Amino acid sequence: MKGTLVVVLYLICSSFAASSSLFPLLFGSRSTDDLRNVCGDTFGNKCADCFTMLVCLGPSQAPVATQCSYDKPYCDPVLNVCASERPNYSECEGPIPPSFKCPAHEGFYPHPTDCSKYFECHKGQAYNLECPPKYAWTTAGMGCKPNKKTADCGTIKCKSSDHSVPLSNNPSFYGMCNVPGSIDNILVLKCEGKNKVYVADQGCVFVCPAEGLFVDEDSPAFYYECYKPSSKLVFTRKQCTAGRIFNEKQQLCIESTN
Repeated sequence: MKGTLVVVLYLICSSFAASSSLFPLLFGSRSTDDLRNVCGDTFGNKCADCFTMLVCLGPSQAPVATQCSYDKPYCDPVLNVCASERPNYSECEGPIPPSFKCPAHEGFYPHPTDCSKYFECHKGQAYNLECPPKYAWTTAGMGCKPNKKTADCGTIKCKSSDHSVPLSNNPSFYGMCNVPGSIDNILVLKCEGKNKVYVADQGCVFVCPAEGLFVDEDSPAFYYECYKPSSKLVFTRKQCTAGRIFNEKQQLCIESTN
């Protein structure tokens, strides 16, 4: 009996060791230093766990983590590629974790509930990026800023009755609530075009960035005249005459080239 127990323990430990070497982050945390340790000084792809691929960028840059896509959700630790078939390891038998769904092929988007994290979408693939400790994403590009006050940290706070909620510090981003398969059940989206913000149950609406004339990007024959009669900017939507379109740079209506 004792001999059998030793053999069982040996097999368990051997399996654990094999999984740990193939999936270095399966049983650990995921700080930037951990990612660097997995990649070392190498370039190219390497599996971090059953579902996460690291893009190793050599000794001078931190690796970038990306979750394998929905059609190839598993990371093959031998070939270091995302695959449609589940690897033959017990640790990979759990459910596929929720993934970030890119609203567009290119762009940057917030993590819905963790302002230190954000996503870059490139060719429709989401890459997980993270700010340094005590920093938050600026909601623009790859910038991070010190997380000192509430307004620095943008999140999407869905209540049980909410259908959609804007990002707290930049309402050009918003989330659709209670969407299974999305991170924290929140599908992150962004208003298209300039000077648009999301208002719950109204959608993306125009807001005046300053006094002046601004083209309606959805209907270029129209433009917004923004003015400030009191302390608040308001606008009137107007239409160019004679079938012309509005040129925002020239601040006038011109003939359409179409």
